[in-house]
Amino acid sequence: NENGYSGQTKVVVENGVFESEQFSNKGEAFEPGTYQVKVTMSIANTQPESVQKVIGEDSKSLEGELVEDGEIGRTV
Repeated sequence: NENGYSGQTKVVVENGVFESEQFSNKGEAFEPGTYQVKVTMSIANTQPESVQKVIGEDSKSLEGELVEDGEIGRTV
């Protein structure tokens, strides 16, 4: 955020693996440094039924330090 850069993309996780498109700074390589990457999951009712079966109704089967209960439901 120091340089104001922010980017996002959507991916599909299959067998616990996903691949993202390459990110750049307006087509140029990023400057060397430390960057923060966040991976998030949308709320349960937007997920395919196959995912909802794993994460539980309203994501109630999710546990861990990155799981948060919020106004829109349980998120990661």
